[in-house]
Amino acid sequence: MSRVLRLIVLCLAPIAALAQALPPCAPPALTSSLPADLAAYAALYSRCEGDAAYLAAYGTLLLRAGHYAAAADVLERALLLDPRQPEARQAYAQALARLGQVALAAELAGGEALAASPWSSSLRLTLRAGYDDNLNRATQARGLTLTLPGGPLELPLAAGARAQAGGYLGAEIDAEAQRPLAHGQGLALYGRLATRAAAADNDDASVDLAAEVEWPGATTGGRRLGVGWGHYQRAGETLQRYLRLAWRQRLPAAPTACGHQPGVDLDSRWHPQRAPLDYRLLQASYAFVCNDSTAAYVQVSLGREFASGDRPGGDAWRFVLRAQGSLPLRGAARLEGYAQYLSRREDGPYSPLLGDGARLGLDNLYLRLTAQQPIRRHWHGQVSLEYERQAANLALFRLERRALNLGLVRQW
Repeated sequence: MSRVLRLIVLCLAPIAALAQALPPCAPPALTSSLPADLAAYAALYSRCEGDAAYLAAYGTLLLRAGHYAAAADVLERALLLDPRQPEARQAYAQALARLGQVALAAELAGGEALAASPWSSSLRLTLRAGYDDNLNRATQARGLTLTLPGGPLELPLAAGARAQAGGYLGAEIDAEAQRPLAHGQGLALYGRLATRAAAADNDDASVDLAAEVEWPGATTGGRRLGVGWGHYQRAGETLQRYLRLAWRQRLPAAPTACGHQPGVDLDSRWHPQRAPLDYRLLQASYAFVCNDSTAAYVQVSLGREFASGDRPGGDAWRFVLRAQGSLPLRGAARLEGYAQYLSRREDGPYSPLLGDGARLGLDNLYLRLTAQQPIRRHWHGQVSLEYERQAANLALFRLERRALNLGLVRQW
């Protein structure tokens, strides 16, 4: 028997040594970026899921991020491992209250009425200074070639219609508020205000507002119905308004894992200065979304534009491919990338005088790369590079632009 025991000890010794060599599951220090903190904790889950302190800290982060079901699950495990955690107990109660289990939440919180303030919110302010070599997104063409019965006619573009380069100052405010409803449903409100001050009458501003209601499902995943409204203006003139109705079906997956999300959008676009360009858009999409440390998604959309009235070009087909990802760097720094490709084909000629009545077809590519670094708690700096290129069979619609900006971000 002693030989058997010695054999067991010899077999277990390397495992014990390896366990001692592994770094402890001490929760990482928090930074000013909630997505970065969430990604750092998520990366440790497979190794630290048996550590009560880690689970309590991770669950609290999930609660702050609005992942209430995942937060309740993680905090419940933390309390099962170590019930003597008052902060984890309070966070667990808050998560249950957000999920509509108010009575149980109040019992866990010692009878405290947690439903009195069910809203959770976040606010972010971004200040930017940058340079753009095409502030007005002007065409690359120097003139227009009109096809007339007597032959082609060359018309030069005015200087103000050509690409204008220069510096700019910008500010953005992003706000979000969430509230649980009955039976596990939820309401989310979003708002964004962006403004830019630039030379040569190239100031612009945009407002985007949205509201979403979500229904959870044990086997069908989450379903979201949303409505949005937006307004865009340049040099004091309103260029576009939109109203959007969106449906998303989030297939079953853990909130911190990858999942599939089909959807349908119905948009109405108005151009007060150029009413013939108004249209309606019906679009179907399919997205692959990851909420792990990469915070990545890939979305493919196919849509049909329906012209309002006698619109140049008539109806059109469009295809959109979007991709976004985040890469953790040393410390709490992150590198984020975003790419969008749009292909659009119109049914009829944009103008019988352009390109002998050719139908407009264009391909637009937009790329953005952003590096961000925490400066102090709730503050971090950003450096962003942007590139956009649009190719088209009609020279009037070809454009190219590059931009660089520095940003300072404050989060609440």
